[in-house]
Amino acid sequence: MFGIRLLKGVVMVIIALIICQLKMPVIAALNPIYGDISHYNAIVQRDYTAGQADVEGAVAVGGNLHAPTVANQTYTVGGAYSGANGHHVGEAFDNSIGPTLMLGGAYKNSGSGLIVEGDVTTYLGNAIPPADTDILGKTNSVTQSRIHEQIKDMIDKANHFFSNIVSYTLDTPIDGGEGYNGSKIDFYTSKEDAKINIGIVDSALTSEIGELYLPSNIESQDFTIIYSPATTIHLLEGATMYDGNIVDINQDYEPDSTVSKVVPKIMYYFPFATSITSNSKAILGSVFAPNAHLGANGGSINGQGIFDSVEVTGGFEFHNFHFDWQRAFPDKTLDITKVDSENSHILLPGATFRLEDPDKHILGRVTTDTTGSGAFTGIPGTLQKAYLVEESAPDHYELPTGLIEVDLSDTSQQIFYKTITNKLELGSLTIQKKIVAPISGEIYDLNKIAVHLYGEGIDQISYLNTAGQLEIPNLKQGTYSLKEVAVPTNMVLNPTVQKLNIAAGQHTTFILSNKGISSTFGAWLTKINSMQQSLDGIPFELFMVKKDGTGISLGTAMTKSQRINNQLIHGAAVWNDLKISDFWTKAGDPLFSKVYVIERATNRHPEIQQDLTTKIDATLDYQRAIGKYYFYISSGSNGGSIVNPLKKESIASAKDTSNFEKIGGSSGSKARNKKVEDGPNSSEKLPQTGDSSDSLMILCGLFSLGLLLNIRNK
Repeated sequence: MFGIRLLKGVVMVIIALIICQLKMPVIAALNPIYGDISHYNAIVQRDYTAGQADVEGAVAVGGNLHAPTVANQTYTVGGAYSGANGHHVGEAFDNSIGPTLMLGGAYKNSGSGLIVEGDVTTYLGNAIPPADTDILGKTNSVTQSRIHEQIKDMIDKANHFFSNIVSYTLDTPIDGGEGYNGSKIDFYTSKEDAKINIGIVDSALTSEIGELYLPSNIESQDFTIIYSPATTIHLLEGATMYDGNIVDINQDYEPDSTVSKVVPKIMYYFPFATSITSNSKAILGSVFAPNAHLGANGGSINGQGIFDSVEVTGGFEFHNFHFDWQRAFPDKTLDITKVDSENSHILLPGATFRLEDPDKHILGRVTTDTTGSGAFTGIPGTLQKAYLVEESAPDHYELPTGLIEVDLSDTSQQIFYKTITNKLELGSLTIQKKIVAPISGEIYDLNKIAVHLYGEGIDQISYLNTAGQLEIPNLKQGTYSLKEVAVPTNMVLNPTVQKLNIAAGQHTTFILSNKGISSTFGAWLTKINSMQQSLDGIPFELFMVKKDGTGISLGTAMTKSQRINNQLIHGAAVWNDLKISDFWTKAGDPLFSKVYVIERATNRHPEIQQDLTTKIDATLDYQRAIGKYYFYISSGSNGGSIVNPLKKESIASAKDTSNFEKIGGSSGSKARNKKVEDGPNSSEKLPQTGDSSDSLMILCGLFSLGLLLNIRNK
């Protein structure tokens, strides 16, 4: 007995291997986790109840799987052709094409239990196994809603295909046309596609299909679609005739048999059926009735079955034959072209893309050639949507992020086209100021330099920073114009319009050169007395304060006759009247003066006061910008006073000094003012008020004159 059972198992395995060869080439799996329509022997949207029934191929069930109710019988997942006793669902699991059982609901067992051939990867489900299941090395969270989505997607694709076909115009009757040999199905070729036969079942609300005479041209045709709009279908017993012979559905597999030739080309399309019954009917071909409940007692579907729900008993079987989906949905090709986002005539080589299905499974990789082109071939025909991911961009172009959706749903075409644009990487620019032949001691306010940059969609005026730099990021590749529009007064404006070339992804540094000039002035000094008479020949020395606070002598000049031409630059300067100071020094008492500096048109520190002596190194330790300044002595060493003290409010404008009062004083005082202007004609008047020293000078002069005359007379 054991030997007989063993022999039976061996025979079943051999038969399994033979039947596997019967499958026509199917669409490459879109998703080895969920499979696609070509993978399943049966697809059931809701519950599948299998009492004393087998499914030889994979099954997708959106609802619950009800196991046999017969006592002491098992239900084996992945046990088809294995020689296992009891009932089966699914052949041995092959992880390259999809699950043996995709179960959206729960396993309902009222019999002896479930046996799994292999491991838990042979099926997926909400209840068995746990939702997180390791498939192909990846943990995938499988939910009932995701399984329902997958099943709906498969059905929608097929329904779209068949509904188009049955809308074709009927053309030539086949094999005598209507009522041929008493059949209730009339076959015609279609006008739109002569390679497709359309069989029309009577249009009553209830259709009965018994004996069937298949057209003799099936083998030379692409498809034969048997269509009924009825809501109720009865599949009655009766033979299937082809080419004058009864088709032996139970014959052993032969590659050239009628079954192997015609089954992949036949589809029963019942889109409006809600109920289909079968009693020991052996159907040759696949059945598509996604809204129907199939109730069958005995018999078989030798092909794929797609229903809303299924309840079968009496040994009913789904035999694992498949419709030729490869022909129904031929492989698609996606041609891509990579171009510049600004100019579509610029073709971009070197961009690498991968193509993914909606579940992120990689369908291929392509790198664009010298013409910016690439092609993905062998895309499964049932795929209606895919995503491109750019993995590497052409040189100097930005790498986009995210997915690029590709619509593949148009069933009228097999070659699809997609143009992808890329933006050039942005460049950047640093402008660096260089002073040509800078003047020693000169201070250049580089942040007062302004430049105008324009071109390639940009037009802006910007100032350099205190270091003489300007950073401009995010510039498009192209040619720009740069013009200097403002510089400090001690710098020559560069009038040249510079042309700059900015390259994508590159940083450019441009040196903008300027010649430095002196921000200096000269001055003539005029010394006057209280009677407004000029006093010539009085030597003065000018001192300038450096940043470190030390004084630099800029030279001496005689009043009226000489001009100070030294480079008088940024900083405060003090005129030191050496001769007058020496002359007025009394009994070792140095002349003590208080110096005020008043700067025009400023709200910050309008008045700076500092005590200075009239020694050679006396300087005003205060730095001011280039402009006009007024210096005067507010008191003398002999306690003299100022009659008309200068007030800062009286300075009205750069050229207006009408309110600048002449300064006079009583005995013992002296005063001076200095007006310093940019340019060669600046002058200074130092009013001399006169005091007892003047009288002494006059007396000394008269005494000397008298003495000389007396000597001469002698």
